[in-house]
Formats: sequence, C-alpha cells, structure tokens
Amino acid sequence: MNDNIIQKINEETNIVDLVSEFVQLEKRGKNFMGLCPFHQENTPSFSVSPEKNIAVCMSCKEGGQPLTFYSKIKNIPFSQAIYELGERLGLKVEHQKAKKDPNEKYYQMMEEASLFYQFSLKNTKQGQNALTYLEKRNINQTLIEQFQIGWSPKEIDALYLLLRDKGYNVSDMIALGLVKQNDEGNYYDLFRSRLVFPITNPQGKVVGFSGRTLDKNEQVKYMNSPETPIFKKGEVLYHFHESQSEVRRQNKIILYEGFFDVLASHKSGLTHSVATMGTALTENQVKLIKNNVNEVIIAYDGDQAGKSSAIKASDLFLKNQMKVSILNIPNKLDPDDYVKKHGEASYRELFKTNVVDPYEFRYLNAIEHKDLKNALHINDLKRELQAVFRYADPNIKKLYENKITKELGLQIALTGRLVTNYPEPNDPFIVQKPIIDSIGINKYTWTELTLLGEVLQRPDYLRYILDKLNFHEMSDHRMIIIFEKIAETYQTYESDKIDLEHFMKTYPEYNDILNKVINHIDWKEKKTFKNLDEIDESIHLINVVYKEEEELKDLLKQITEITDQADKHSMLKRITELQNSKQKKWGS
Repeated sequence: MNDNIIQKINEETNIVDLVSEFVQLEKRGKNFMGLCPFHQENTPSFSVSPEKNIAVCMSCKEGGQPLTFYSKIKNIPFSQAIYELGERLGLKVEHQKAKKDPNEKYYQMMEEASLFYQFSLKNTKQGQNALTYLEKRNINQTLIEQFQIGWSPKEIDALYLLLRDKGYNVSDMIALGLVKQNDEGNYYDLFRSRLVFPITNPQGKVVGFSGRTLDKNEQVKYMNSPETPIFKKGEVLYHFHESQSEVRRQNKIILYEGFFDVLASHKSGLTHSVATMGTALTENQVKLIKNNVNEVIIAYDGDQAGKSSAIKASDLFLKNQMKVSILNIPNKLDPDDYVKKHGEASYRELFKTNVVDPYEFRYLNAIEHKDLKNALHINDLKRELQAVFRYADPNIKKLYENKITKELGLQIALTGRLVTNYPEPNDPFIVQKPIIDSIGINKYTWTELTLLGEVLQRPDYLRYILDKLNFHEMSDHRMIIIFEKIAETYQTYESDKIDLEHFMKTYPEYNDILNKVINHIDWKEKKTFKNLDEIDESIHLINVVYKEEEELKDLLKQITEITDQADKHSMLKRITELQNSKQKKWGS
C-alpha cells in the first residue's frame, strides 16, 4: 500500500467526526474528551486532539491516528480500514484481497434471507401479530432493528420463490438449510410461521438462523439452521460480533443460554452479552471468548438444570485458565423472566450482589434445600461437598471447612494433600471403588473404559455421553479431559474413527488410561454399543449406582454412632431401600 495514500487519509479524515461515530465527546479546552471505547471506566480519559488529528486514551494508551483508531474500533484489518476511509474521501484505493472468500455467495444469500424475514415482520399481517407478541415481551422497535429480528411467513415457499427470482441456485439454498425438498420433488422453506433470529459469525456475516414458534401447540419451540458449510453451531455465539465494542470496553463478557436473555440484558444496559443458543458450551466457543477477553460471567437459568449447566461451563473456562464467575439468579427464574418480574434496575443490581466464584456457587447449590436436622441430608451434603472440593487448593478447602462450621454448624473434613497433576491410587480424596475381579478392574472402571472405547471407535454417541455423564463420579478426573480431546480430534480431522496411535503420541500424559482401553476385551473384539439404552445403562451405573453404594457404606458406618431413635429409624429405612436396590440390580 502506498505510504502517500495512508498519509493522505490520516491527514484529511477529521478525527473528531470519526471518533464521534463511536464515542460521545465533550469539548475540554482545545481537545475533546470521552469514555474510552477500549476499556471500562467511569471518568473520561479518551482524548481527541483536532490539532494533532489523533485520539488516544490517557489510561490504557489505545488509539492513534484515524486509520489506526478505525481499524481497532471496527476490529478490521488495517488494509480494510484504508479502503473504507479512503472511499469516504473519494480516493481511489485498490482494495486488495489476499484471496476471494469461496463462501461469499453463501453470505450474500443468507443476508438476502435475513432482509426478507425483517421485511416480513414489519410489512405483513402475520408480522404484525409477531410484533404484538414482541411488544408484550417489552421488546421495542429499537431492539428489533438492533437485533435484526424477523418473521418467516406461513406460506410454504415464500423464501424459496424470492431467492429463485433473484437468481440464486436451489442447491445452494438447500446447502444452507434455507430450503428443503419433499418426496414429490417440491421445494419448501425450512422456517415457516416463526420469529427469526439471525446468527452471525465473528466477522458479522449472517451464517444461520434460529426460529421460535408462537404457536403454543407446536412441540418444537426453537428450530435452528442445520450444520452447513458456513454454520457450525458449536463454533459461534449469538450476538458475539455485535457486542465486541462493549466487550472490549468492559474487558469481560456475560454468557447466557438464550436469545431473549441477551435481549433482556441489553434492555438492562448490560450490552457485553452473548448466548450459546440453548446448547452445551463447547471448547471452540470458549476459545472464541478467550481470544477477546479473559473474564466471563455465566448467567444461566436459575433452575437446577441451569445451575448444572453453569457448573459444567465454568469447568471449561477454568480448564482454559480463564477468570470465571457465575450469576446466582434467585427463585429459579431465567434472566428474561427476572427482568420482567423485578425490572431492569433490580437485574443490574444482581451483578453487584449475586455474582460468585464457581466454588461458592457449588457450595450454595449443595446446601440448598438441605434439612440440616436430617441425618440423611447431612450425609448427602458431606459427600457432595467433598466431591466439589476434591481437587481444590488446600487453602480453599480450609476456607470452606471454616465456613461450613461457622454457617452450618457442621464438621466436614475437606483438607488434604493438593493434587497438582492427577490423583494417585492411594489419594485419600479419591474414593476407592470395590474390586470385583481377579485383574483388579471393578465394574465401575470397566464401564468407564467401555464408554471411552466406544467414543474412540466412533463419534455417534460422544456428544450424548458428554452431556449426560457425571465426570465427578469417575475414578480419574482426567477422564473428562480425554473425552473432550477426543471431541476436538473428531472435529479437527472430520474422521469417523480416532487414530489411537497418533492420539497417544499427541497426548502421552493420558497413555496409562488409554493402555487400559487397549487391553479391554470390548476394544480387542471391536464391540460397540447397540443403542442409547445400553449407553444409558452404563451412564446410570456411574452416575447413580456407584453413588448409592457409597451412600450405603457411609450409612452402615454411621448408624452405629446414632443415638436419636428418629434419625436411626430414618437411616434404617434408607439402608433397606439401598440394599433392595442393589440386590435388584446386581443380585448381591
């Protein structure tokens, strides 16, 4: 790029006018001042000098001449900034692209579809009904336009006909999940009679849609675009691109589960927010966030399902060495419902009073609904808390031991040797599971290895196992990491089977576990699960049966020390239930 062009653009672009597009400025003497768009602050420190034609933050030092400022604020390459600002000045600037994007035709079609849905919302009778629904949910016109919300007409092929008339290829419509073909060969729209939310990639291109039905009798509440050449659900976050300016300013991000939660957050003035679109958080989404900021607040639903998802998500962030906290929303409300019930100011206040670290969140979740006068509840609490703090730093364990004693009046031992890499067999915080065969493999470890062997041989049930299995109950805490590495490998190489030799060379730290899989009889005989029922049975064994056996062992130890007859009767009843359950499952 010609240096004279760069100099000319920097000299002729009015820095005050340019910065004013993104920052509210006030004149202070010869200069203008505003809140820095690159970090969070309460006192304006972003200085704009008309004399020097430069804008720089006095605090974080971000900014520069017009081209530098524009490329940073828009998060675009410097060459793109030259082209865009040069075009404003009427300069002929060659817009050099390293390589034409092969997906450009797809992006154009998705943009056409998005504009069509937006037009249908504002200009059709069906759309008026949808607008009424949005108004009842306190979604105003500004938010509708900001989030580009649309409406897909009930007509079977409205979008297909529009795109066909504009010259688009029907095979591309099908490839993007906009249109399908029935057995008679007729084409029809995938999204019909639904509110439509466009999903953009990190560069701001529309890559997919999610449609919400307004029909209470419709079983499928949300319908998403299928996986396409440009849309991989686990690699994007809803409203990620659009939130980037505020995310950079706040230097943190709020993670939600759903679209309306993000809308509620924006209404409340918390615009550094994105969503996972109601699915489990993935490694790729974590990396997407980490590439921009290192701090995240998880704001999932306040019910038990939301809390469990928040705990799993926090584990992923912690594994990636990120600073993570969780918003504890009271009364089992989701963020959108909380705003509707208590108002925007009250919701903002939650971020001052109810944001806690992952350990505190787990602790509060464990003690919730526990009757501390009931021996069984105390026993459950003890096991839950010991599982929560099993791999915590000794200082954290000691902190919570004191907290438990002070707040609950209980003595629960959590402290012990810090596990710095992975637990050894004699680690006092790893529950030793009963050995039931001659080679030292018990039924639980056997099941773990069977599940691991299954996903190494094929990916069919991998996502299901990751979502359902309680990895805290497994014999080795590295299991969750191995399963996730397997998921990453499948996604990277798009293979239908893991090359175990290559996998073991890539991750030698897990070879002790993988060697057990190789020596497992099911692996040698290439056995796999026949259906989900078999998978569920194995997951149930680890998630439930093992916990019940450990509970039974604890109760049998404790009952000899119980003097209160009511507690003793309650314990005996529970022991009988567990023994009957064990006999029914295993006949022993």
